[in-house]
Amino acid sequence: MKDVAGDGLVITTDCSDLAPALYVTDRYYVVPRVDAPGYMETILDICQREQVAVCFSLIDPELPLLAANQHRFEEIGTKVMISPPEAVARAFDKWQMHKFCVQHAIPTVRSWIDPEPVRAALASGDLSFPLYAKPRTGSASKDNFQI
Repeated sequence: MKDVAGDGLVITTDCSDLAPALYVTDRYYVVPRVDAPGYMETILDICQREQVAVCFSLIDPELPLLAANQHRFEEIGTKVMISPPEAVARAFDKWQMHKFCVQHAIPTVRSWIDPEPVRAALASGDLSFPLYAKPRTGSASKDNFQI
C-alpha cells in the first residue's frame, strides 16, 4: 500500500518492529517506548527530517505528551491533531471525565470512586451485580475486571 495519503506519504512509528502497521505505510521508524527518556525528541526529529505536515497518535498514553509538546511541533512546521492539554488530561482520567459528563448533563454510566456508596446501593437494591472495575487512567482495557 503505497501513497495512501494521496499526494503525501504516511509514516508510522512503533516501539516494536513486530507492529503490523509499520509494514503497510510508505515509511516507518522503530522508536523508544513512549515512557522512555528521549522519546519526544525522537518523534520531533523524525517529523523535522521527514517534513511531516500532520502528526497524530493511535495510542492514548501518548496523547498527554503530544498535547503538552504541541508548540514544539509547530516550531518545526508540524501540526498535531490533538485536543487542548486540559481536555486530553480530563479524557484520560475516567473519574474526571465522569464528573465532567455529569456536570454538563451528558449521559454516562453510574460511576464511583469510593466503595462505600457502592456497598450502600447494593444493600438497598438500587444496584446489582455484575459490576465492572477499571483503573482511573488505564488503557486498552488493561486491568479491567468484572466484580
